[in-house]
Amino acid sequence: MSQSRFCFITEYFDNLASLCKTFQLFYYPSDGSIEMYDIKNRKIFLKRNVVPEITMKDLYKGSDINIFSRKHKLIEYGDDFTKEYFEKVRSNTYGMIKPDGYLNIGKIIDMIYNVGGFTITKLKLCRMSLDNAAEFYGEHKGKPFYDFFN
Repeated sequence: MSQSRFCFITEYFDNLASLCKTFQLFYYPSDGSIEMYDIKNRKIFLKRNVVPEITMKDLYKGSDINIFSRKHKLIEYGDDFTKEYFEKVRSNTYGMIKPDGYLNIGKIIDMIYNVGGFTITKLKLCRMSLDNAAEFYGEHKGKPFYDFFN
């Protein structure tokens, strides 16, 4: 990595004050430490501390992380370097397990995590109607396996 830190914008809802506070979070992957800057008050909120519970895998836009028992939501990237790095690393892919794999769903999900190195962020189990399936597979019309829909 050419840069020694990543920067995110976080939000923390303070129940006692009933307001949302915004911070800059700096994460240093070399030692797993973080530092926080209070944007509104323009001062350091948390000096650099090692927080072993936070890893690179936890850092993505929309994630919730706990920092000393306070839940922060990462709402935005704090700089262009962080944005470019994480958008390249965390690109999204749609995956679907077809009906013939139903009995092996556990093994398939295990392979996605352990062998493929992917992270599943949204998992949905549903049953497609024949009309939806025919529309979804529309590009395969005329192929041998498409006859299932007729």
